[in-house]
Parts: sequence; C-alpha cells; structure tokens
Amino acid sequence: MSLLLLFACTASVPLGSTGVFVVPGEEYVPDTGLEEVGGVDPGTDGEVTFDDSYVHTIHLEIGDYAWTSLQYNPTTYTEVQLLLDDGEEIDIGARLKGHTQYRTIDDKPSLILDFNRYVETQHWDGLSSVYVHNMTYDPSNLHEHLAYLYFRTVQVPASRSAYAHLSINGEDYGIYLLLEKQNRVFNDRWFDDGDGGTWEAGSFNYGCDLADAGCDCWETDTEGDTLALFELCEAATATDFKEATAELVDWDEFIRQITAEMAIAHYDNYGWNINNYRVHHVPSTGRFHWTPWSTDLAFGWYPWSASPHCGELGTNPADHSNGYLTSRCWSDVECRDLIFDGLLDHADRMEEADLVATMEERLVLIDELSSQDTRSWYSELQRENELQCMRNWIEARPSYLRDWVELYR
Repeated sequence: MSLLLLFACTASVPLGSTGVFVVPGEEYVPDTGLEEVGGVDPGTDGEVTFDDSYVHTIHLEIGDYAWTSLQYNPTTYTEVQLLLDDGEEIDIGARLKGHTQYRTIDDKPSLILDFNRYVETQHWDGLSSVYVHNMTYDPSNLHEHLAYLYFRTVQVPASRSAYAHLSINGEDYGIYLLLEKQNRVFNDRWFDDGDGGTWEAGSFNYGCDLADAGCDCWETDTEGDTLALFELCEAATATDFKEATAELVDWDEFIRQITAEMAIAHYDNYGWNINNYRVHHVPSTGRFHWTPWSTDLAFGWYPWSASPHCGELGTNPADHSNGYLTSRCWSDVECRDLIFDGLLDHADRMEEADLVATMEERLVLIDELSSQDTRSWYSELQRENELQCMRNWIEARPSYLRDWVELYR
C-alpha cells in the first residue's frame, strides 16, 4: 500500500492543467524541457509554494502499510506517491517531525515531504523538500508566519511560509503552515553563495553554544568546514571578542537579528533559551550567520501557564542575555549601545511593517479554517482572546521599546 498525495489550490484559486500551484491573476507557461514535476520552473525556487496570498491544499491518502510505518517508525522516511491534478503520480518521501509539538499520524502530525528522496533529480517548484507544520501550540495560527515575515522584512535571514489545508484519507486535519527548509535554496537566496556548512543548536541538544568545551555539541544540518566552526568558538571566547570575531561574524546582521527577536519577544531563541537557531558558514566570505527557527512562541506566548496569553514571557530585552555572544555584547559598552540602537530601529520598523494590518489580511484567508479545526488544542474563545491580545500587544510594542531604551541606556 502507498501514500497518495494531491497538491492543489483552494477552490477560489484556479488549477493549471499540469497540477502546479497557479498564482492568481497570472498565466502559467510550462517549460517542457525541465526535469521538474508538474512542469514547475526550478528557477522559481519556491515562489509558488510559498505564495502566501492564498491557502494551499494537500490531500493525503495512506494505506495500511504506510500508516503502520508512520505509527511505529515516524521519523523514518516512507516512500509515497504525490498525485498531481492531471493524474500523474511521482514517488516522494514523507515522515513525521517535531519535538515538543510532536503529534502522531492519527492526531495532527507535522510532516516533512521530501521530493527527491527516491528520485534524485526530482524537485517541486525548485525545492527538494518542504516542512508542513501543525502549529499545535499556537491558538492564533499566526505566531510563526508573522515572526518569519517580520524577520525577512528587516533583512534577517529567515524561512518563507504559507498556509495549507490538509486532509488524510478524506478526514479533515485542519490548517497547517508550509515552511521553507533552510537548505541550499535558502542559502543561495540570503548569502553570497550557497556553499558551506550549517550547524543547528536545539532539537535534542538544548543550550549548545560557542563556549561549550570542544565546540562539539552541534547537530550538522549540512556538512561544512568544522575547523572554521572551531575557529569561531575560539574567537568568541577571546578577551577582545569583537576584534577576534570581526572577520568571522557579520555583526550588523547579528545585532539586527538578536534585537528583532527581542522586539517581537521570540524568546525560544539564541539569546534567551539558547535554542532554535542555526549558524551558517559562507566559505567565500569566511563569515558566520545566525538564522532563527521555530518561532511558534513569538510575541511572548507561553502556552504552559494557567491562563496563557501573548506578552507573557521574553518581553524584557535584558532577559535575552543567555546566548554566549549575546551575553558578551551586553557586557561591552560599545556593543550594548548597538543593541539599544537596534531596539530603537525595530520600534520604527514594527510601525512601518504594520503587523496588525498583516494579521487582518491573513485572517481573511485562515479565520474560517482555524475556527473549524477540530484537531486544535484550543477553543474558539481562546483563539479569539489570543488574537485580541496580539493586536493590543503589537500596537503597544514600539512605544514600550522606546521607553525601555530611554530608561536603561
């Protein structure tokens, strides 16, 4: 038995005859010389998949064998079939994912769809894989999407995302988030070149940081120059860390990122929780770049409290001082001034970005799906309360940041 997937658009968005996602208002002209499935141009590199102007739809049909595999070996890829709307089937891989948000295949699982797991040259929309996140902890279904959007808006390297509606074996699994994997496509878009290694801290190794003995606590996402990583760890612990790391760290970008996380209270991060971040090395420049990940707890959301609401944790910028390099920056007068300046800049940027207006635009797309998601942990009242909390908190945040800097500078 096999796993049958059908990618389509919602009823309000027309489908092309080749089974691709079609951007509303645009005509798609396939290039028949490509090796892409569905005729999707690999040069788009996810532009169609992560078009967030509409809700994508994924239909999965799982036979007994595949279902058993995903039950008992959930993180092992299973060979499945992707069914396009013209009836074409292609072999891909699928597995479950997640740590604290992990849920089983018969509940509301997060998935990884790997398009070239079994056919090496096969891609979808220029992508080799895509994450399908369940947004379990988030009653608003907006934390991740808005956080990644804000990061990209202020030029912090971050993944693209779009919403999807998932059904399995004809059963409604509710709303999901399509999320970009931080791989070669991601690196090519953000950095001088896509080569180089990427190391992750988090998942099952909380607290991995540059000052750890041996600098060997990292999970390798993509193979790279481990000697360069060791050089970074050594430089970060030097007495004059700013001078020692000047050629290894893009400090303007680093300050922009850590202050962006402070601004939107994404506390499950490098600065606060020493978690959910990656460092990527670009060989052509020799520099390392931090990239944020797993932003479902952004906007201060703490789901484990008795009465969870936004703005509950990580709102004080000074509390984001646990990451080793962030901590050293706070302790250095000149570097601390850069943090203050960064926070003031984000106060302006948050007003310019008008995240509340973006919230309302996305709610037009997902409000009905969210309220009808019977697999969500949260009630409709909890969802509405969180949405209103986010509106109020985001509106007030720029003034808070300015007042905070004035008080503590």
